[in-house]
Amino acid sequence: MGLNYLLQAPITIFVSLLIIFSSTICGSNLLIAKPHCQDTCGNFTIPFPFGIKKNCYLSQEFKVTCNKDNILLLGEIPVLDISLEGQLWINKVISSICFRRDGSIQANAGDQEFRMSTNSFSFNNFSNVFVVVGCDSYAYFTSFRFGKQQTFSTGCISFCRSKEEISNDGFCSGAGCCQAKIPSGISDLNTSLYNLNNYRYIEGIKNCIYAFIVGEKSFNFSIDRITKPWNSNRLPAVLDWAIVDNNCGTAQASKDYACKGNTFCQDKDYPKGYLCHCKQGYQGNPYLDGPGGCKDINECEGSNLCKKNSVCQNKIGNYTCKCSHGYKGDGFLEGCKRDEQIFYKLIAGSSVATLVIILATTWLYFIIKKRKSIQRKEMMRDKFFKENGGVLLKERFSKQEGDKRAKIYHENELERATDNFAQSRILGQGRYGKVFKGYLKAVKGMSDNEQQEIAVKKSKQMDRSGQMETFANEVFVLSQINHKNVVRLLGCCLDTESPLLVYEFIDNGTLSDHIHDSIKASFLSLQIRLRIATETAEVLSYLHSAASPPLIHRDIKSANILLDKNYTAKVADFGVSRLFPLDETQVSTVILGTFGYLDPEYMHTGKLTVKSDVYSFGVLLMEIMTGKKVVYFDLQGEERRLAKHFLSCLNENRMSEILDANLLHQKETYGLIIEAALVAKSYVSIRGDDRPSMREVATKLRGLSDEMKQMNFQAKPYGSSKMESILLEPSMGHAFDGISISIDGPGMSSMSRVLDN
Repeated sequence: MGLNYLLQAPITIFVSLLIIFSSTICGSNLLIAKPHCQDTCGNFTIPFPFGIKKNCYLSQEFKVTCNKDNILLLGEIPVLDISLEGQLWINKVISSICFRRDGSIQANAGDQEFRMSTNSFSFNNFSNVFVVVGCDSYAYFTSFRFGKQQTFSTGCISFCRSKEEISNDGFCSGAGCCQAKIPSGISDLNTSLYNLNNYRYIEGIKNCIYAFIVGEKSFNFSIDRITKPWNSNRLPAVLDWAIVDNNCGTAQASKDYACKGNTFCQDKDYPKGYLCHCKQGYQGNPYLDGPGGCKDINECEGSNLCKKNSVCQNKIGNYTCKCSHGYKGDGFLEGCKRDEQIFYKLIAGSSVATLVIILATTWLYFIIKKRKSIQRKEMMRDKFFKENGGVLLKERFSKQEGDKRAKIYHENELERATDNFAQSRILGQGRYGKVFKGYLKAVKGMSDNEQQEIAVKKSKQMDRSGQMETFANEVFVLSQINHKNVVRLLGCCLDTESPLLVYEFIDNGTLSDHIHDSIKASFLSLQIRLRIATETAEVLSYLHSAASPPLIHRDIKSANILLDKNYTAKVADFGVSRLFPLDETQVSTVILGTFGYLDPEYMHTGKLTVKSDVYSFGVLLMEIMTGKKVVYFDLQGEERRLAKHFLSCLNENRMSEILDANLLHQKETYGLIIEAALVAKSYVSIRGDDRPSMREVATKLRGLSDEMKQMNFQAKPYGSSKMESILLEPSMGHAFDGISISIDGPGMSSMSRVLDN
């Protein structure tokens, strides 16, 4: 998962306050180097553990240099700033490429390959974004993650035909400029840039593409970016750094422990290691002893922390406010009041009464304060309920009947069900939110001691402008879907800032988990795989033709197919689904989905149809049969797209090279496998009109599945007419060669998948 456990509120708030307090020190003179070491490069201050000369830095990873122009360098990378809170700002080169009209490369510049020589640094996934600038363009980068333990690819498409289509409001909206979030833990980069149509339809715009990782607040897009030359070939980006190889527990027992006196240690996930911070009430460099280390702050100097008639007194690591002579009261909150003698005379014989009054007043104060807090919370809940379309949904839900009726939950119910959204209850998470496992009290049909398992999708704050009725309508429509192979939406919670969705809990993970795991995949026979594919196809057929209005799923992939303990398919994640008007055959929309599964016709035209789901399903069927990911690397390290490789093997009678080895053990079923491969081929035709409907797909697969059940396992000859027809089929051309990116849409992938691609 790799994210800090933000739900552990007390610890996190305490650490955050310390970090915020110590961050005010970063620009002061307390950020110093080791004694007798150079601590500046021009006007730039170099804090230890960084340093220039030997014995002036903590380890080789933190060695920097100062060139003749007084530019600080980390290796060969210009450094803009260093924070002891674990960030380092660099001036990173922009990758760019320019094309001629015939598609040939005119100029190629920038650091298409960016390499870090150490595991101590990785790109900050909260502060940076990946940006692509240009028209008729797409770009992606491939990177190592977690110290080169795994690879990752992501990118985006920027499409426009004229300057008039481009917004000049400073934001990347997909026309002229697009951007994608990056995951945590990435370091080395390999950037690839491509054009879509050789700029044949574009006038008045440079035939160039620019791609770069940049600090999100450091880059504003304007139309000048694609019509005029750039002033610089570099933009700032933010790196995270840490002292690697040890966590706090291991490091504290080591003689090389970097945190010095009056400090505390903080574990870091990306890069893997730890950071040091001064304790509350101290400031300085936590990696140094002596004058530059963490020293007590005299809070009483130059500040007015205490109230009227009180005096500030410094303490080690803290301070106190003491009432001046002749005064009493609270120097922190309300100030000290004069100690009148007559007052003492009146209360001399009534100390017990005074104590009762004080206790009663205190009790009343907290009761009133608590009541006001409850009232404010209820007012906010009512406000959120209305803003999230609660009135509209409540009215619509009331018209539903029986088991179909979705429920509107209260925030308190779901907090209890998920143990206040505890970190241990997280099933999956991504840039758009998290999914938690929960337990509700017994419902109808369950005994009193049973609990209903649920999955709660908690999204990040959404843009409310124009979305209230759309969200309410989408939830209502999803609550109407009554299909045994669709993850059921039980209800929603609308009295929170961002709505919560409640689904039934599916306990056996995703189809992706099973087919891409060598052990789990061995349990998936051809019969089970055909049944899963058939059930998924029947769901899409239902959504396209039986649901009212029809619904296009838009993100069919193995990670969105959940399996129960009997390997029954449950289609999930309708986060980017699109309601389809009954009187229309296609709608124009922003391109969303997952590359590798995306319909090339939809990517090219922006026109979404039900045949877009057919293409995605075709790729899914190939994935089920091969056990390979839709974008993968072969034994030579060459990037492969599953759809193109599958069709090549099918047309050239080389299916045994790509089929899942678990299916090759039963050669009696080979003819049935080839038949399934042939129908999969028709699903991924370039033109949507050449693809069958999902109803035809479901009918064909149901027939194959039934045939599998009934067959007597007599071997089918390899030289059958089906095989001969394969050899006669022409090889299918494939659009967008070279794409190897993987981008998730805004919905959560599944309730058991960590969405940090």
